[in-house]
Amino acid sequence: MINYTLKDLAEAALGTVISGDTSARIGDLSIDSRTIKKGDVFIALKGDNHDGHDFIGEVLAKGALGVIAETFIGSEANGKAALITVKGSSGAIRRVAEDIRGKLDIPFIGVTGSNGKTTVKELIALIISAKFKTLKSQASYNNVLGVSLTLFNAQSDHEIAVMELGTNHPGEIRDLAGLVRPRLAVITNIGDSHLEFLGDRDGVFREKSDILSGLGEGGAAFFNGDDNYLRRVNRDDVKVLFYGERRECDYRVTDIKCETNGSSFRLNGNAYFIPVPGAHNVHNAAAAVSVASYLGVDPGLIGKQLMSAALPKMRLEKVKAHGIDFINDSYNSNPSSFEAALGVLSSLGEFGKKIVVSGEMMELGKLSEQLHIEIGRKIAGLGIDRLITVGAGASSIASGAIDNGFDPRYIYGASDAEGASRILSEVAAEGDTVLIKGSRKTKMEEILKCFSSSYIR
Repeated sequence: MINYTLKDLAEAALGTVISGDTSARIGDLSIDSRTIKKGDVFIALKGDNHDGHDFIGEVLAKGALGVIAETFIGSEANGKAALITVKGSSGAIRRVAEDIRGKLDIPFIGVTGSNGKTTVKELIALIISAKFKTLKSQASYNNVLGVSLTLFNAQSDHEIAVMELGTNHPGEIRDLAGLVRPRLAVITNIGDSHLEFLGDRDGVFREKSDILSGLGEGGAAFFNGDDNYLRRVNRDDVKVLFYGERRECDYRVTDIKCETNGSSFRLNGNAYFIPVPGAHNVHNAAAAVSVASYLGVDPGLIGKQLMSAALPKMRLEKVKAHGIDFINDSYNSNPSSFEAALGVLSSLGEFGKKIVVSGEMMELGKLSEQLHIEIGRKIAGLGIDRLITVGAGASSIASGAIDNGFDPRYIYGASDAEGASRILSEVAAEGDTVLIKGSRKTKMEEILKCFSSSYIR
């Protein structure tokens, strides 16, 4: 991490030092006892499944330089490590992250949107890392804790940072924007996501647009100009640049050609290829290329970096099991991302049956049943051969498919991953393609694990 002492840490956390020397420089900060090395500092955090306070003795035995915790037992104060008490560990983490951010005089890029934000964040980092030493959010670390942990990883020689900002409640993007203070902001799209708490697309738009509240003087925003909400934005207080296919876009995408192994396109006349499937990923790539171009990265270098792009885990991830091709898109699901995944499935050649295995799209509020029905109707309209729904929340997808002409003989229902795996073993054959899709809480990837380990024909 950056040059940071135990004294700096205690002051930023508003903690009280109860033992130990605070003059030493910290190695790394972590909330995971398994990663602690000699010279690191452990922050004991109470989580849903584990309480970090139970592992204080373990990290001290590993040679931790210090520990931040809400409470200590007497024996823990007998060593040389600095022990710092705080009123709340989560609040201390946030305060330390704010302090670290304040010490980083580098541009930050914030990425949000209903879909594609992790992919866009990864693509931006991939491209600009060829020119700048880049700090990026790990995985989908997009809430306050995740952003804070990413800031803990900042090094003194980092030149730029790319951070993903997520939300499912009003006010969360504004809070994150205040923490990150991005120089550049990207909004990928506005869709039907987290409607349970954000209400409707207007609410989603308001929430995502709050990323602009953190932009400082000289900042700029990059919006998807093909999005019906974003293209109407007209702000006098922020420099807004649009990317997309519309003629009016500042970074215009043309000549899109999608193949099963990726897509080629031009942006402002420069030719690019992204080796991942899906027309929607052209827009994700366009967002990243636009930001990189704005930052002065040469088009040739952008193209070279983009050629090595790969999607994050469980995003249109191709897996072959027992002769069957799986598209594992199980990281999360909402109507827009489901439609994009269906587009990829339907674009594949006629080599076997096309099968959709769907769990519930969660957090859709009062529109949930209607939106599940609409997805079912779209599945039927695309000529999908088999449909398996998993869990009661996904049953409306079957209803929508039947309403639009899907033969009910080829629709199956399962209550869990094991049941869905059994159905797949009966209806899927070598050469078929199976799309697995569902919200994060449904853990649809377990179906693929069950199928791979217990397949019998």
